[in-house]
Amino acid sequence: MKLRFQDILKSLTLTAAVVLLPASCCRQHKLRFEEQNPQIRMGVTLAGTKAVISDPDNANRIKQMIRDSYDGTGQKTGGFGVHGFKEVNHVSTKLFDNMRVYPDITIGNINAKPDLDDIADNTKWEYQPLRYWDRNAAATYQFIAYFPWVPGEADAQDASKPYATSATREQLAQDYDDKELTLHNVPNWQFGGDGAMDFMTTTRRGRYAVDFSTGTVNLSFNHILSQLVIKAYYIGSDKTSDGGVKIKEIILSESTDGAGDVLAQGTTDFKQKYYDAKARQVTVAVDGNSANKADLGASVRLFADNNVTVGENEISVPFRNEMIDQPNFEPAVIGSWLMVPHKWQNLKISATFKTGTNDPKTSDGVPVTLGSEVNQYVIQPAKTYIITLLIDTSGGGLEVKTVAVKDWSDNDISREVYNW
Repeated sequence: MKLRFQDILKSLTLTAAVVLLPASCCRQHKLRFEEQNPQIRMGVTLAGTKAVISDPDNANRIKQMIRDSYDGTGQKTGGFGVHGFKEVNHVSTKLFDNMRVYPDITIGNINAKPDLDDIADNTKWEYQPLRYWDRNAAATYQFIAYFPWVPGEADAQDASKPYATSATREQLAQDYDDKELTLHNVPNWQFGGDGAMDFMTTTRRGRYAVDFSTGTVNLSFNHILSQLVIKAYYIGSDKTSDGGVKIKEIILSESTDGAGDVLAQGTTDFKQKYYDAKARQVTVAVDGNSANKADLGASVRLFADNNVTVGENEISVPFRNEMIDQPNFEPAVIGSWLMVPHKWQNLKISATFKTGTNDPKTSDGVPVTLGSEVNQYVIQPAKTYIITLLIDTSGGGLEVKTVAVKDWSDNDISREVYNW
């Protein structure tokens, strides 16, 4: 039987409509889903305390995070990273794969970071492409966020640079509970000036209707690093007229020969499960046992080496006249460093300094303990440890005058120091 041309054309038209129908339905379904389901928004309610993000006012700390999301040329090079997962009936889907979240502001002067006064209290955070909530009661969400953002894979030219990863889709298919952020290559030591990566992390989990009904994932960040501040002054002969006292470097040495208990230069990896309150250092094998600590060595020199340099060859310290009451006297800040938490018990601190025009000399090492017994002498994240050194130019040498700890309450906790 011969088919007429009109019949053939009608048949082809119906076939094409049937073929196109699934794709069209998918697009319509996606549009309906996005129209009916609210966007997953990100917000910051707490920006940690101490270290580089350090203002006593939480609102200003959040503004510091926003400011540090810019590189000084008006470009958004920072922000925070998010790894997010949705789970339904033990099947996990990765929604946020190192998604970079930016503050939604515009900088007028492209040659500078924004001033804190120019940042609104209600600044929103943005990201692309957008994600939407699943309002299915069986859907649960797990978010792991960190600051500042770093790439999601190792640098091809420099494998020692920090980067962040989490479980792949294949790993999630094998173990739906394998939702873990890994921060690779966090520097053991960083000079605490501009450019220091003051790493913070946080987690949130729950259901849309119960825990995220506003549509916003409010994040409270916590520091994973500690801060060391070293101050100094001198007494004895007043050498101000011919140059005073200048410190060239600080040396930290092992507590006893062969102990190897000084935080070495290099990097440490951190991991954080979606249900963990804090990030933890990756365990490493030491003498056949697992130890949760960074690489240690015999000594480290502050000021002089690689990324722990202060950027100056010498730091002048003030003279204190012991015969005169000076209630407002302040020692000089020699430097501040961000460091990976580690055991610090009876480590020896020494200084290379010169008096007047004399040649530099290195003092004997003086034992100092920063950690406390309750924490097995491991210094704690989010705390600032302040060591004040005294140099006696009359022959008394170097002395650790005070040790103080600053925590979230912003109070100094002075500690007795025994030099044995």
